[in-house]
Amino acid sequence: MNNVFSQDDWPAVSQVTKNIVSALSPEKIFLLSVIHQKKKIQSIFVDNPLEQHLIEALNILVLTGESEKRSHEELQDIIENRLGLQIPVTAFTVRAGQFMGWLNKDHPFAVKVVNMAKLYYDAGNFPISMTKEYNESAANDLLLWELEQKTNRAGEFLAGADLYIVRMQYELATFHLHQAAEQMYSGIIQFTTGFEVQTHNLDKMYRYSKYLLPGLKDIFPRDTEIEVKLFHCLQKAYLGGRYDSHYSIKYPEVSQLFERIKKLLILCRGIKRTKLITT
Repeated sequence: MNNVFSQDDWPAVSQVTKNIVSALSPEKIFLLSVIHQKKKIQSIFVDNPLEQHLIEALNILVLTGESEKRSHEELQDIIENRLGLQIPVTAFTVRAGQFMGWLNKDHPFAVKVVNMAKLYYDAGNFPISMTKEYNESAANDLLLWELEQKTNRAGEFLAGADLYIVRMQYELATFHLHQAAEQMYSGIIQFTTGFEVQTHNLDKMYRYSKYLLPGLKDIFPRDTEIEVKLFHCLQKAYLGGRYDSHYSIKYPEVSQLFERIKKLLILCRGIKRTKLITT
């Protein structure tokens, strides 16, 4: 296994893993990403600046047993919101049997996990091994083709949003912007990790993808109340833009969203080859 993680992170990650195991009794837990926040401390009392590398967030894969009856959404909510973990965690959840099936079919996500991720917990019920040589080139070509398809659809949704803005149908314009963002976020996640997300929840897609490409997080930074509200308007448009008579958005907000989604489209069109950030 190509271990890309620093041993300095292990104590903090191990504590997170123990809490998850206690709450869920999973089959396996893999560490996929460790996102660091570097802080420089300068002081008149020390000769050289001090640097601290704090863990900002973790991405993990949790494999569940066949007896687990709760939905993936509920399990993710437990891990991400209910356990009170000291480190923010974004979790992929997959049934162990399904993961083994993916591995036997050379699923890019499963292969990358087995070859590169750190196995932090193993209940021992599902031994994992590579059964044949993996055709990485063919897999990358397929993932690139899928990304191009989703990017092209995103461009069409953006064009539709532009037309609705001209017609002052701002709610429908925002729905089309939501669809464009959904295509691009899911395309980025699938291309960089091999995992195909099955959700319309932009917040979840954002959290899965925001560290995967340089500059991606900056398009919707969500670091102020105004930024949070702007993203929330986009997120609500999936249902509100079509069905909720109380959903409303004005031209300044939809115009801002349109410009952000254009930036996202430019980023997607510039992708050639990239990897899941694990440092």
